[in-house]
Amino acid sequence: MDWQKATSRASACVEGEIVEVNDDYTCDVKVGTDGSGQDVVFYSVPIKVLVGTPATVIEVPVLGSDCLLLFKDNNIHRPQLLCVDQVDKFLINPKTVTQFNNGLLGGMVKAKELQEQSNKDKAILDTLLQIINGPPITELGNGAPSALQIALKSALAGKQSGTWDNLENSKILQ
Repeated sequence: MDWQKATSRASACVEGEIVEVNDDYTCDVKVGTDGSGQDVVFYSVPIKVLVGTPATVIEVPVLGSDCLLLFKDNNIHRPQLLCVDQVDKFLINPKTVTQFNNGLLGGMVKAKELQEQSNKDKAILDTLLQIINGPPITELGNGAPSALQIALKSALAGKQSGTWDNLENSKILQ
């Protein structure tokens, strides 16, 4: 592309309001009214110009949020959403890695996998607790109460196993 030709083109920018968010990564934007008082709305404005690229971040706007609408080459038939003041959700499709907090906390936990593995451990723990807190087990040979069972019951008195119900933050999905 010829740089001088590309930079000589002008683009108009106007303020607007998001009046509809569509499932195809477009939105409808009201930019004002015409001389007769009718709303001027641009329909199916791309939320992100390069949606089909392998790596992209799409900011899905909140209905009713203010925005800036750009008209590429000053052509009203080529509107593009430049920015919005409120984002409902981010859709992230990284080519390699999405990183938060400089990656210092490691990878994002897979909530379903964590729940499955935790349930396995909880089943073992519950079984052990049933045995420890269950009827007395007698020592082989002399019939005395099991010293191990008594010691474990005493050590675990008043303690409860953890609950794993609130581990998932449904505001961040993967």
